[in-house]
Amino acid sequence: MNDKTKKVLIIGGLIALVLFGIYENTVKKNELERFEAKTKGIITNYVGVRPTSFELEFKYLVDGQVYYNTEITSPFECENGRKGCLGSTFTVIYSTKNPEVSRIKLGKYNKYVKTSPSL
Repeated sequence: MNDKTKKVLIIGGLIALVLFGIYENTVKKNELERFEAKTKGIITNYVGVRPTSFELEFKYLVDGQVYYNTEITSPFECENGRKGCLGSTFTVIYSTKNPEVSRIKLGKYNKYVKTSPSL
């Protein structure tokens, strides 16, 4: 296999991965819109993954089952000084069809959530 063919395959593979990610995010977004329910969730962990990105982990309860999910955010603190509002409770939107599909609504801190591309 020559170098030009390798480059084409690598670029094609990367484009396919990006398109799959956008497709997956769009499916999840549509599922949340169609089968939306709300519950309360608590922020359980907040760790840096890059200098300007943090992973915010939250847990929530649906029909007696505990679920965990994450959001990527910019760095932020709550009014109480806790980074990432660790330990605070917020509304979680989840899919009644698949409760693992969810988003946390951080109220006035929602501006720090980094959204994934979707259609």
